Amino acid sequence: MTQNQWVQVAFTWSSDNQAQLYKETILQSRNTNATKLNNGYDDSVSITLGVYHSQANCTGGGGLDVTTDFIGSLDEFYLFSRELQQSEIEKLNITTN
Repeated sequence: MTQNQWVQVAFTWSSDNQAQLYKETILQSRNTNATKLNNGYDDSVSITLGVYHSQANCTGGGGLDVTTDFIGSLDEFYLFSRELQQSEIEKLNITTN
C-alpha cells in the first residue's frame, strides 16, 4: 500500500460469496474455499486491528501484504452483521473521505 496516504480496506464474507477483500472499493481478491468464517479451529472469530501474524486468505495481486508490520493509524472501523455489497462499500468510501 502507498505510504502516508489513507487507504480504505474492506473485507466481506458470506456463505454465498465466501471471503472477499477490497482496497479503495475495488475487489482485490476472492477466496471461494473460505466456506466458514472462523479462526481455523472452530472457535469464535476475534478481530485484531493493526496486527496480523498469520497467512491471509486474500493476498496477491494488489492485495494486502501481510509480511510486513502495520505502522500507522486507523481512523474508522465498521463491523456489520451482514455482507456489504460493492455499492455499499463505495458509499462508505465517499462519505468517509
